[in-house]
Amino acid sequence: MLCAWHRLVASGGRVSIGAIVGEVGCSQRHLIAQFREETGLSPKTLARVLRFGRAIRAIKSGGGARLSEIALDCGYYDQAHFSRDFREFAGVTPSELIASQLPDRGGFSADR
Repeated sequence: MLCAWHRLVASGGRVSIGAIVGEVGCSQRHLIAQFREETGLSPKTLARVLRFGRAIRAIKSGGGARLSEIALDCGYYDQAHFSRDFREFAGVTPSELIASQLPDRGGFSADR
């Protein structure tokens, strides 16, 4: 399962669990069980945490990127998934986080 862990981390959570299952040669059920036993997280949850961490770093680095561009670059399928993870992990939406952390929204343009 170490190979699966490294694959998820190296991809920043953007590789599909199905692809990892194919690479490591075990069933999805076995992979999930092993991950939960070793880390307390499912591989999907770890992937979400990794994408969220990458998004936080992108937001904090500035650069004027739109939130939709950050979401896409971090592996989110759409803005709804991006916002859902922010609410779950940070307790706020991406726009609320930017407003609370960066003066003048840090040059970010919120997608409306």
